[in-house]
Order: sequence, then structure tokens, then C-alpha cells
Amino acid sequence: MTAFGVQYQVLVNNEGQYAIHPGWLSWPAGWRAAGFTGSETECMEFVDEVWTDMRPQSLIDQLSGGSR
Repeated sequence: MTAFGVQYQVLVNNEGQYAIHPGWLSWPAGWRAAGFTGSETECMEFVDEVWTDMRPQSLIDQLSGGSR
């Protein structure tokens, strides 16, 4: 539990894009848990650490000539 009981979770979509989402709400369509839950600040720090290439996965695949 974080300050004021507010907890967030990190989500990721099929394009490899990350978002933080309030833990008490259902996930939006197309998103799944990235395996990290914490305060808003902790989640933002996690996203900053793991999301190092901001390009969508489809663009990465297109530029590399392959697919996932």
C-alpha cells in the first residue's frame, strides 16, 4: 500500500508501449499487466527504466525487416 492507499500498476500493450493505471480500475482493452505495482512515482521510475525505445513494436519490426 502506498501513501493514501493509492496504488498504480504498469500496463503494456502489444506495441510495447507502457502506461501507468490506477490499480482499482479495470485495464483498458489491448493492455496487460507489465508485472509492476506501486505508487505513481515508483511506477513512473519503473517505466523510465524499462521503456528505453519509444518506437512502437510494429515500426521496429518494419525497420528491421522482420516480425515478432
